[in-house]
Amino acid sequence: MAHVESNNAGFLMEPFINTSFDGPQFDDILGAQRHYGDAYEKTLNNTVAGATPLGAVASGSTVTIGSNGTTTAVSPSANDFVSIDDEQDVDVFSFSVASASTVDLTLTPIGPTYNQGPQGGTQTSFNAAAQGNLNLELLDSNGTTVLALANVNGVGSPEAITNANLPAA
Repeated sequence: MAHVESNNAGFLMEPFINTSFDGPQFDDILGAQRHYGDAYEKTLNNTVAGATPLGAVASGSTVTIGSNGTTTAVSPSANDFVSIDDEQDVDVFSFSVASASTVDLTLTPIGPTYNQGPQGGTQTSFNAAAQGNLNLELLDSNGTTVLALANVNGVGSPEAITNANLPAA
């Protein structure tokens, strides 16, 4: 990863020391995940067989993944970062329900907007939430049957599946 500078955000990988924060910041985490994947990639969650299990989801409950990526500043206790690395990256998650029901799913790109540029060079605005066009699929427990698909919005916009029918587990 090359050093970058920002006039409105702090990074660990800037070419000068900054003691106002502790540990990697958003841009550093983004760079690391670009090269090595997020924490779920080590379980090969890009396949149905390696899906990250979310467990049993009760009726009316909410499950949130990747909620710590909203600001450039990262506290030492923040650890809920996920990423879709590029247009070919796929992340698969699995969950179960106790009985036939309906589900609403929303996939929302998050990330701050900040200036960045090469050391001593021109900085430009970088919107971390608008780096890819997301697709959302709901698969049946067989891992191949598509129960619902959302792929209508463009780069930086959320995709949603609403009132999708789920068979009994």
